[in-house]
Amino acid sequence: MASPYVALFYWIAPSTTAGIVGTFALASGLLLMIMVLLGIIMHHRNNR
Repeated sequence: MASPYVALFYWIAPSTTAGIVGTFALASGLLLMIMVLLGIIMHHRNNR
């Protein structure tokens, strides 16, 4: 009963893993950019 789902999973899993890794990389990159921007803003505020 589960074998078609297992086959489907093994067929989809590599591309899904790549998608998850890509999304994670994109999310971490965005988070890093936000942190840097916040740091720059805070730095400018503290200097005034």
